[in-house]
Amino acid sequence: MVTWNEQLSVGIDEIDNQHKQLLKIINELSESIDGPKSEALIGLTLMKLANFAKYHFATEEKYFLQYGYPEAEDHIKKHNDLVRDIQVFFDRFFNDSQDILAELISLLDKWLEDHLGNEDMKYAAYFRENNLIK
Repeated sequence: MVTWNEQLSVGIDEIDNQHKQLLKIINELSESIDGPKSEALIGLTLMKLANFAKYHFATEEKYFLQYGYPEAEDHIKKHNDLVRDIQVFFDRFFNDSQDILAELISLLDKWLEDHLGNEDMKYAAYFRENNLIK
């Protein structure tokens, strides 16, 4: 389980708040592994995750375009890869009724640690170096 801390801040409140919301949704999924498993609730949470991830990525990508972030193409590819991965898990969950939550949570935790802790820090550094944020 990944928890928010100020070291994950990119210095843009809108994005930081969305990161906190993503963590909350992922933690809801994580909690559903240990708690009573309602297929409908898990499905709704997976849909919420997929939809919010797309919304959040669009927000980040808006800043990339606005500020001319030079690594935007590679970063956007990583966003698209995660959206694809979430969709694969979503399809597996509903089509095969496989118990995939532990696998999904592991993937998301690793992705968040790497993406928020490394990839997002790259654009935050670029924005700061160019006096685009504090």
